[in-house]
Amino acid sequence: MAGGSFSRSRADYGENFDAHTLEQYKLFVETEERLVSRRQEENRFFLSINALVVTVVGVLLRQGISDKQASVGITLLAMAGLALCVAWFSIIGSYKTLNRAKFDVIEEFEAQLPVRMFGAEWDAAESRGYKPFTLIERRVPFIFGALHVVIIVVGLLGIFGVIETG
Repeated sequence: MAGGSFSRSRADYGENFDAHTLEQYKLFVETEERLVSRRQEENRFFLSINALVVTVVGVLLRQGISDKQASVGITLLAMAGLALCVAWFSIIGSYKTLNRAKFDVIEEFEAQLPVRMFGAEWDAAESRGYKPFTLIERRVPFIFGALHVVIIVVGLLGIFGVIETG
């Protein structure tokens, strides 16, 4: 990591170096836990909104709505869903970067502590073939996005009179 997290050495800082390092480590680990919680909440939000959009479109299609205005509505709704998926996918990438940066700092802290709990856990997980959650997590907005694209195509075909959407 460029520059490192520690701005002063143990000798320069004084006798409270270890106690203050441990306290800062605890606070920093809490920020990681809050980040994970916030990430899960955002995933729930995007999942709920996308599920709602798909449900509304499904209900509209099942009710036999077949005029061009309905097709426009379905298309716009699916486009909004697709835009949300693009944002969701991007946000997951941002969280991935931020999580990695936080773990880099945690590893630097752990270099000053007797045990590298997070570092050891990461090593153990990787040795067992662990796949980062982000790889799995990013599939969900991609799948919803693909579904929205199909709905957009159906809506456009309805707008141009190629098919009836209901």
